[in-house]
Amino acid sequence: MVQQMKLHHHIRITADAREDLARWERFLPEWNGVAMFLDPDWTSANTLNLFTDASGTSGYGAYFNGSWFRGSWLPHQQLGVRSIQWQELFAIVAAAKAWGPSLAKRCVRFHCDNQAIVYAWSGQSSKDVAIMKLRELFFTAANHNFSVHTPG
Repeated sequence: MVQQMKLHHHIRITADAREDLARWERFLPEWNGVAMFLDPDWTSANTLNLFTDASGTSGYGAYFNGSWFRGSWLPHQQLGVRSIQWQELFAIVAAAKAWGPSLAKRCVRFHCDNQAIVYAWSGQSSKDVAIMKLRELFFTAANHNFSVHTPG
């Protein structure tokens, strides 16, 4: 039988839940409370000329409308410490953060060749705790008023 909680009862929340609450606490004061109307058509990342990729050993990079960046993995990001799935999603998050203002009011379709990431993204959940830490992508999208999607 499930015991009903009283208003004065305390409950414990996980560190991940606390992290989510802290992220919302940072996001909400900056949000103007208005989401502009998004373009009703999903814009392919290819149409926007936005491409990302990650290599387990070499690093990651992204290209968008003539601009690009690349990065090398830090010791705590290298393959073996992190999964290739984490590395692929990290490249997408880095691109969204770098070019977020240019994606405003768009429904952007990112293409990812890693099915585990597509599945995690679609369900906004993963058993891989490290991948879940990269859900910052959704806050970046909300901050710059764009929507993200990966075809499944």
